[in-house]
Amino acid sequence: MSKVLVVGSGVIALRTALSLLSKSHSVVMRSATHPLSPTRPTVGAGGLWMPFHCEDSRVKKWSQQTLEELYDIYDS
Repeated sequence: MSKVLVVGSGVIALRTALSLLSKSHSVVMRSATHPLSPTRPTVGAGGLWMPFHCEDSRVKKWSQQTLEELYDIYDS
């Protein structure tokens, strides 16, 4: 098992951390701001998170899985 540092708390950082955790890595996240802070630099990215003009047939499954995992974290 590796210990991994994920810098940030935006959509990409959260997705990365979830993927690493699912592979049994130990994850430490560090960010200058809280994930729900309205001053987050990537707040727009979180609001625009969606597959757009992507022809890869796997994207819908990945998107749905990520959204479900994010909802689970939010409900915790």
